[in-house]
Amino acid sequence: GPGYLREIKPEVVEEGGNYYLEGGTRLRRNAQLTDVAVANSQFARDGRLVKFVNGTSVAAPKVAHLAGLIEREIPNASVDLIRALIVNAAQWPERLATTEDTLQVLGYGVPEAARALTPGGARCLITIEERIPIGTAHYFRIPLPTDLFDRTPETRLRVSVTLAYRAPVRKTNAKYRGTILEWGFSKIGEGFDQFRRRCSTVNPAAAAEADEELEDEPIGDWNWTVKQRLRTRGTAQKDWFEAPASDFEDEMFLCVIGRRGWLSKEQQDAGFEQSYAVAV
Repeated sequence: GPGYLREIKPEVVEEGGNYYLEGGTRLRRNAQLTDVAVANSQFARDGRLVKFVNGTSVAAPKVAHLAGLIEREIPNASVDLIRALIVNAAQWPERLATTEDTLQVLGYGVPEAARALTPGGARCLITIEERIPIGTAHYFRIPLPTDLFDRTPETRLRVSVTLAYRAPVRKTNAKYRGTILEWGFSKIGEGFDQFRRRCSTVNPAAAAEADEELEDEPIGDWNWTVKQRLRTRGTAQKDWFEAPASDFEDEMFLCVIGRRGWLSKEQQDAGFEQSYAVAV
């Protein structure tokens, strides 16, 4: 990473083999130590059931397999929902020197099938699939399952939000994306009316300006990890925070705002809608 518009790329990563340093300067491989064991397609010829390989050709099928598992579990899931669930299920295997360094190397992390497919116990999952007219905003209530935990300062909750959409793109246009979606989240103790007024102060009908003008501050009072400036550059936008259970109300609120990129005002007025999915 990063991507074409400095968006977060890769979005997720998987194990594809490793290298080691010899003498502190030379990268080396040793098949049975650094590579990944896979089924040998040439078994009938050489009699070996397993071979060892290294590269993205090993990592990509693992993520594709998870996409297949999600499609089997949710047969009518859109591409946006499958992507949102995969990204939302990712976690960093480790953290590098800074958040930007970590995102550039690991994206949002390694996706875990259990987090995408089997919510339960202390883990809950809300999914949303919608189409938004550009120049408008959607609002959602996010109920908090308070019967699953003690509301004490010692109990910490992790909230993760992922928005995924497929914008029309044009490589010959500096804005690249025809539409730009972003999401917002309620602050600590913020009611719906107050949240809606705050979101409505953002003009969703206007085309987004350069990302340098975006505030690089946490949304509200929560200590978000990625933050808006980095997250909004891409079409898979994830962020997360942890906080004491005592800080949470019975429900929280989410908004999704649709803006124009290179999409014309005439196309907007004609009722252009952008499909998207959210996983919380």
